[in-house]
Amino acid sequence: MKFVFIDDDYSVNYYHQVILEVIEEDVLERKYFQKGKNAIKYLQTVDANNYPDVIFLDLNMPVMDGWEFLEQYQKLNLPETKIVVLTTSKNPNHQIKAKANKMVYDYIQKPIDIEYFYLLLNTTAKKN
Repeated sequence: MKFVFIDDDYSVNYYHQVILEVIEEDVLERKYFQKGKNAIKYLQTVDANNYPDVIFLDLNMPVMDGWEFLEQYQKLNLPETKIVVLTTSKNPNHQIKAKANKMVYDYIQKPIDIEYFYLLLNTTAKKN
């Protein structure tokens, strides 16, 4: 699987790197971006055959937050993929807004635990 992480929190990104090392044989590629704009630029350059299986998107980031990223992503008509919204927010309106967005596959609290990664790996493997 190919993962893209868009999160400005270095410690959370590092934690996810450590977790993914445990299941590395199933994760072919992973990219990390602290800014949504940089992730958008990267995603525009990736061909459909190498597109990430999952984009993990933090909601609360400076310059371009997760909501703005979703708006830009939709406008660009990029390949369809799973977008998992990551947050530390306890605001129930954020969850409602995220789940109402057809591009959002899931909404979870960060950091991601290893069981969730395994769930994604199993779900995607069954669809391929």
